[in-house]
Amino acid sequence: MEFTEEINNPSRVHFIVSRDDLYKFQVANESFDGFIKLLLRSYTGMFSEFVPVNEETLSLKSAATRDTIYQYLVKLSSLNIIRYIPGKKTALVIFTEERLVRKALMISPDNYLHVKEKYEIRLNKMIEYADSDSHCRSVYLLDYFGEESDRCGICDVCRERNELELSKYEFDIILEDIKSILSGENPDAEELVKLIDYPEDRVIKVIRWLLDHNKIIQDKDYKLTWKS
Repeated sequence: MEFTEEINNPSRVHFIVSRDDLYKFQVANESFDGFIKLLLRSYTGMFSEFVPVNEETLSLKSAATRDTIYQYLVKLSSLNIIRYIPGKKTALVIFTEERLVRKALMISPDNYLHVKEKYEIRLNKMIEYADSDSHCRSVYLLDYFGEESDRCGICDVCRERNELELSKYEFDIILEDIKSILSGENPDAEELVKLIDYPEDRVIKVIRWLLDHNKIIQDKDYKLTWKS
């Protein structure tokens, strides 16, 4: 593709038939003969490349309206006599090669599966972000983009944790102690509280929060297990 940021892009015309074929067309289509002669007399090089043309100038030379000139150009383009690119007053993208039809496109299975896998990972991350009720939203987003951050304190997850009346430092210390203990044994809640050297009321708040958010589970005998 070619991209141009020119503010004013003039119309362009390129004859895609040979001179002999064009002559045969003019003989068989007398109504186009005069207009084709006007084009060829007004501009040169149209058989080898796209040439800028001005519909207003052609209109003045032929005493025809600008719309009539435009219709002639569009019709000749549809008959595959010329390629016509109407002028634009905005940036322009030009395809320099013929666009392939769908059946001619081939994506290798390896590339397809690779792209599919990447999209599945991104989709699962989005689902995790929406479903998570134990991970700070801000930390989750920044972690996804490879950045580090402290808990924001203002998202819905953080606000719920704030209701525990525990600082981030206290919460994290108790959480790590609970995780460490439950990785090796399965006490009940009362036993777990006694194993942690921290005020009982604060430990109970963290245990209750972890149970509510399904981070630890309790079996029928009230034994606790860390949910991996």
